[in-house]
Amino acid sequence: MRRLNLKDYTVTVKTPQGSKEIPYLVRDAIVELLFHPQLQLTAVEVLKRDELASKIASNLTDDFLIEEADYQKLKQACKKINGFSRKDVQFVKRILLAQEVEVEVKKNA
Repeated sequence: MRRLNLKDYTVTVKTPQGSKEIPYLVRDAIVELLFHPQLQLTAVEVLKRDELASKIASNLTDDFLIEEADYQKLKQACKKINGFSRKDVQFVKRILLAQEVEVEVKKNA
């Protein structure tokens, strides 16, 4: 399993009035990444990814444990998509460098 950091952070963007700090909404960015048009998803794959997207979007904590198969979908999407900018660096790092964690299954007594 992998641990994804879903905590929002701020990025600086340039506006006609000068620089401005805005929130980078990590959950929303992950959902958009999963369905990006450059991935050319089939209808079946869209349905599979929607389940994962719903879990991530509804997660109320800053950390999300993701199964390795789902993580690989997210990682491959991140690697395939073109058009990231400097404001996406932290987001891309969080996806590509997600910490691998060991999960221990508890046995009921």
